Amino acid sequence: MLYASKGLVNKGAVLSSNDENYMTVTQCNAQNKEEIVINLSDDVKIDTILVSNREDFSSPLGKMSFHGSIDYPPVDDNWTFLGTLQPELSL
Repeated sequence: MLYASKGLVNKGAVLSSNDENYMTVTQCNAQNKEEIVINLSDDVKIDTILVSNREDFSSPLGKMSFHGSIDYPPVDDNWTFLGTLQPELSL
């Protein structure tokens, strides 16, 4: 991981397979734009992005945007938009 916003705690958990290790957001409100930048050492084709919220008493996940770049930092801060995820509530 190259970068994560100050409002994120335990940032390394996003790459962990341990279910007991998770990242948290310190302040939840619509004005926060939290960011994580992950550097992959090889070129990859992204097939699936899995996002989960396993905390019973937390706020639901909100809209997320995904961007990519061949280089970091991208030239002229020009990120390629990969897509948006709006998680559905499941009961």
